Amino acid sequence: MLAVLALLRAELKERKELMTVSVVGLSIDCADAAALARFWSEVLGRPVNPGADAGHAAIDVTDPASGPQLSFQKVHEPKTVKNRMHLDLRTDRFQAEKDRSHQPRRDGYREL
Repeated sequence: MLAVLALLRAELKERKELMTVSVVGLSIDCADAAALARFWSEVLGRPVNPGADAGHAAIDVTDPASGPQLSFQKVHEPKTVKNRMHLDLRTDRFQAEKDRSHQPRRDGYREL
């Protein structure tokens, strides 16, 4: 897929056309969509969309700088290998965010 996009981008560049494709969201397979959405909601400070359940949940963009929509969907197959996607986060308050992300919770610890 990336190779196809690279070829398309090169072809458009030769024709002096602009790329019109943008990433608007990320879809993440998981065992419990609502639980994972709650986790990322707390980390990012963005609310989980209404109607979230164990099968599907989403977190919308709250402003242009907040990043893409995150969508979580339950898959029945167990994870068999390392996650193939992760989110790169940026903050000006690294230590404070690290401390916040390691706070104990009722259901155990969360760690980024």
